[in-house]
Amino acid sequence: MVADRAAISNGLYMTEEQYLALDEATDGNYEFYDGYVVMLSPPSSAYDEHAIIDMAGGSIAHSALCARLASLIDQALPDGPCLVHTVM
Repeated sequence: MVADRAAISNGLYMTEEQYLALDEATDGNYEFYDGYVVMLSPPSSAYDEHAIIDMAGGSIAHSALCARLASLIDQALPDGPCLVHTVM
């Protein structure tokens, strides 16, 4: 699957060196694709000590995809100590 530029249009354009400096300077999670950076989760400094910020809920399609992938991975694993989970 190829990423769609429209999906990352709200990202910030920067060089790879700038992205690596950002990634090194903060504990936030970012995605870098073809020069665009999108924040996946803010750095811990963005939370005050009383705020709980959750990620947005997933869609039905996302849930179905997770369940299908978990099933395929589970079937591919030999019997052993490993377990497959769909949520964290």
